[in-house]
Formats: sequence, C-alpha cells, structure tokens
Amino acid sequence: MYKFHINFSVNINMSSKKSISINPIFFKLGKSAKKEKKKKPKMKNTLKPNDIKKKLIAKIKAHQKKEKDNEVYEREKEENTFKNEFQETLSYLEDMKKKKEDKKRKKAERKKKKTKKKQKKQEISKKGERKKKTNNEKTKTKHKQKRNKKENYEKTK
Repeated sequence: MYKFHINFSVNINMSSKKSISINPIFFKLGKSAKKEKKKKPKMKNTLKPNDIKKKLIAKIKAHQKKEKDNEVYEREKEENTFKNEFQETLSYLEDMKKKKEDKKRKKAERKKKKTKKKQKKQEISKKGERKKKTNNEKTKTKHKQKRNKKENYEKTK
C-alpha cells in the first residue's frame, strides 16, 4: 500500500501553471514508513497471592461487620419506634380516661347542684304547705269549734 501526498496549486493569473509535489517519505518501504505502536507498560505484580487473599478476606469481614451493625441499628430503631408508638398509645388512652373522668365528675357536680336547687325549692314549698296546712288546720278547727258551738247551742235549747 502506497500513500501519496499531492500538493496542487493553481494560479489565478491567467497563466495556467500547475504543479504537483509528492512527499518522498511515502515512497520508502520498510519499518520507518510505518508508525510505531506504543507499547503499554506492563504492571508488575508486587503483591503476592497470599497478601491479596488476606486483603480480600479482611474487606469481606469489614463489610460483614458493617452489615451486621446496620441490622442491629435497624432492629433497635424498629424497637424504639414500637416503644414510642406504644407509649403514645398509652398516653392517648390515659388522656381519654382523664377526660371521661372529668366529664363524669362535672356531670355529677351539675346533678348535685340540680338536686340542691330542687331540695331548696321543696323546702320552700314545704314551708308554704306547712303554712297552708296550718291555715287549713286553723280553719278546720274553727269549723269544728263552730259546729261544737252550734251543737252546744242546740243542746241547750
């Protein structure tokens, strides 16, 4: 395979002069014509197989320990959330109990006030009835006395 490099130039001055130039390096055959490939430097393995194995085992153990710690942390976190939820539920129930007891106590107080008012009204009405009874009894006794007088008067006649 040959590669040619051609320079072509044209003068615009109405004179037709054309020139072709070829690079003579391209006509040479052999190694110098080819581009040299760069060799990749080989990495020398300074580690022994046992060292690599030990390092790999150490990394695996570290990873296992990390995973175990994460699991323990997650379990503790779940237990704490359960405990927190349980505590919240208990406190909610205690609050409900207190509210219910307060409600009952207030209701009992209102009932006591009502009964006291009724008792006062009854006492007042009893006093009024006593007065009425005494008035009624007085009238009855007056009537009896009048009857007795009439009877006595009739007997005397």
